[in-house]
Amino acid sequence: MDRSDYSNPIIRKINAIVTSDGPPDKVDALLKEEDITVNAFKMNSIPKVTAFMCERENLLQLIQYSVKFPEEPENREKSHKFPYFATDVLASNNMLL
Repeated sequence: MDRSDYSNPIIRKINAIVTSDGPPDKVDALLKEEDITVNAFKMNSIPKVTAFMCERENLLQLIQYSVKFPEEPENREKSHKFPYFATDVLASNNMLL
């Protein structure tokens, strides 16, 4: 990335999530930033997001959100928001999947 990318607070936030010192549940953290994450993944505009989402364990978590009945139906994020955006990422036209 060039220096202009590092000055963008959105890209800095996404990069902070996907780096090794980011939050422990990184897929959830990215799905909370749904509009940024989904668009960045679809357009392959932030390579770290694409590489991160294409890792096996992260793909498995996205698939689980997409097909598994939520264990906590009262948790709105895990029962509605995350499955919706996980499916959106999986159904994207990103050729790396």
